Amino acid sequence: MKIKLPHNQILMSALLLTLLVLFALDVSACTACVGDADDSQSKGVNAAIFVMLGGLGFLAMAVGALFFSFLRRIKNMDAAPSNTAEASP
Repeated sequence: MKIKLPHNQILMSALLLTLLVLFALDVSACTACVGDADDSQSKGVNAAIFVMLGGLGFLAMAVGALFFSFLRRIKNMDAAPSNTAEASP
């Protein structure tokens, strides 16, 4: 089901969004992000970011390895001869 907005409502929404962007108050970052690069707090935040990125990278590689393992097992199952057709007396 598609919702159709009146043309003037779309224009008013676009105008309101434009005004909000143009007249938005300055957003101030925390002192760890804006502070001195040689400060110990900034170094700690940077180290924490790299640890989190490393953890996410490890997790992504682990999921990729899991799917690669599944694909390899499926390929091996398809290539294996089936012994169910042979009947033993």
